[in-house]
Amino acid sequence: MMLFLKNFLIQNNLIKDELAVQNLQAEVHWTGFEFIIGFIFFTSSLLIFIALNRKHLKLVLYGLILNIVFIWLSIVILVPKIEMYSQHAAIEFYKWCATKNCYVETHHFKSYAYLFYSNRKPEDYTNPDQIAYIENQLNIMEKEGHSRLSSYPTSNLFWMENGKIDRPAYIVVYKKNEDELIRKTGFIKMYEKNGFSFFVRMPEKPAK
Repeated sequence: MMLFLKNFLIQNNLIKDELAVQNLQAEVHWTGFEFIIGFIFFTSSLLIFIALNRKHLKLVLYGLILNIVFIWLSIVILVPKIEMYSQHAAIEFYKWCATKNCYVETHHFKSYAYLFYSNRKPEDYTNPDQIAYIENQLNIMEKEGHSRLSSYPTSNLFWMENGKIDRPAYIVVYKKNEDELIRKTGFIKMYEKNGFSFFVRMPEKPAK
């Protein structure tokens, strides 16, 4: 049923958001029984509504118990499936980066996922050229009225894209914005998946 609905939405051009359409290309397994979770929510809401109108405390208790069951099933079953559509491709890449000696950032969108899943550590931000570049960029952005704290990831990204890096720099971007990186010298597109494109910029080899 979910596959039918997904294909129906995509083939009939009912979703205008290009990124959402690409996210839906993810392969997610649905059993077909997930509708029961919605039925539990409907039942719990109905019980609570009737109980409040009739001042029946026992029904309120039953409704709240069903509501807790609904929340638990949603967290265990629905949320992981939604994550498969929304950002699993990116998280999969971040986890791969965690096994590499590299730099990681996102381009043109904000996320904390890459910091956690790619296992970023303080030593990933100790390159002398990186520190000097970021400090200079933060001064520029502060003069433009930006917060130094919130501008740090952007400044680090600018360094990864333009500065003197000493290890591979991996950058994740929405596919719809990938041209911004394709136009930059030194970037190699690795692959694309479910609305995300993955690029790498390699450090320059020292002159012999």
